[in-house]
Amino acid sequence: MRDRADFERYVEQRSSRLLRTAYLLCRDWATAEDLTQTALARAWLARRRVGTGAGAARPGGCLRGC
Repeated sequence: MRDRADFERYVEQRSSRLLRTAYLLCRDWATAEDLTQTALARAWLARRRVGTGAGAARPGGCLRGC
């Protein structure tokens, strides 16, 4: 995730999967949306750390720890 366009592309490709996973964790769609948005916001803030090194090819890894 080197820039905003990369991140937006990532969000477009993965947000529905992240939302479904969050729903499976909490069984509430509103809470799942909040969790997804929080995780994506944290990923955006951490993009410089995520966008370098071996994990750069798979930015979703940082969302597992959110």
